[in-house]
Formats: sequence, structure tokens, C-alpha cells
Amino acid sequence: MMLSPTSINTYLQCPRKYYYKYIKRLPTKESACMIVGSITHEVLAEFVSQESGDYSRERLLKILDETWKKNKNNLVDKKHYKEIRDMVEKWFKNTVKKANGKSLCEYFQGKKAEIKLNSNEYNVRGILDLVDEKDELIVEYKTSSRDSLKREYKLQLGIYTLLFLEKFKQLPKKLFINFLRHEEKAVPVTREFVNEAKRICKLIKLKTLKRDIKYYPKKVCPLCKWSNGQCDFYEECFEN
Repeated sequence: MMLSPTSINTYLQCPRKYYYKYIKRLPTKESACMIVGSITHEVLAEFVSQESGDYSRERLLKILDETWKKNKNNLVDKKHYKEIRDMVEKWFKNTVKKANGKSLCEYFQGKKAEIKLNSNEYNVRGILDLVDEKDELIVEYKTSSRDSLKREYKLQLGIYTLLFLEKFKQLPKKLFINFLRHEEKAVPVTREFVNEAKRICKLIKLKTLKRDIKYYPKKVCPLCKWSNGQCDFYEECFEN
């Protein structure tokens, strides 16, 4: 099975959780946060990738309304719609600023959304939110409530940098993580950054070759159960 930044971070968080999710494939619960993130990413990807050339605010909000109707369920409500709308409108306003007088049609020329890349050597794949090969640029979107550059985010960006290097034979010169509720942050790109991603990918590739549960120990930690929730596999781990 080919790894991803999400599955690698799951293993690092808890090997047993990785086993239940990716080997045994037990069902997981959808959450409002997951739906908000999914809709937001889909809206921005469609806006960037459109062929009509209409990069207006009205077009962006139309895509939002269509995507919301298609994906909403009883886990999300008007409050979540407003959260998404605020994020995409903030993104649009900041993009107009970055265009610096250019039309958005010109600004988005060469930029591609949700680019799927993979590395057979490191057995990892990823979907990069925004890539510009000519400008040597990667942008990752986050809808999290906080704008801290967590360890798992750094690893994800390191893997994306590795995939960019393998595909385009050069390191990206610009790497950003856009916290859509907050601001965009630049992340330094170094060889050490990429080498650490390579090391972890190789390690997790070896650690996940076997399929027996005994090779995937439980890592008991605060993420097993907290004040208002618990891991999707809590019962499987502790009650069975």
C-alpha cells in the first residue's frame, strides 16, 4: 500500500490506529471539521482550475453555494457555511493583493490545483493544493482554528517538497502554508528538510510491511480519549 502524509502521521501518532484504519480498514466517523475542510479545498481547487476565465468574487461564491449544496449533511449548519464563506472571501481578497495589479486570469496562469504526485522509491503520494512549476511554488491550505506550524504539518510539507523535487527535478523556491482563518506563512526549504522527509518515509515503509496486529503496538496518550471525545478506535483498543 502506498503511503501518504496522513497515513504516515497516523502511524507516528499511534501504530495501532494505523493498523485499524489502513490495514483492517475499520470505519471512521465524519466530523463537521472534516466536512468544512473538504468543502473549502474543493471550492478553491475548482476556482483555480476553471476554464471559463471568470475569476470574479461572484464566481467564487457561486462555486461555494453549489459545493455546499452537494456536500452538506446534518453535521454542518449555517454557522459552518459562514465559516467557509469567510475563509474563501479572505483568500480571494489576499489573492487580489498578491496579484499586485495583474488580472487574476494572468495571476493564475501556470498555477495548478490539487496536483497528484507520487514517489515509487519512497512509497508515498500526495495531493498538493497549489503548485506553480515555473515559479517553483507550493502552497498548502489549512482550515484549522490555530495557525501553529505543528510537527505533522512540517512533515507533510517536507513530503510535498520531496514529491516536487522528484517530479520537477528541482526544489521549490517558495513554500507556504496558508492558514485560511489566519494568514499565510512561509516555510524555509532546505536539503535537511527534504532528507528528514525521506528518512521518515523509508522508516514507515519498513514498519508497515507486515499485516499482523502484533507489529502495531498501542501508544496510550491523551489522544486516546479526551474531555469531549475519543479516538475512532477507542472501543476496539480498550474494550475488546
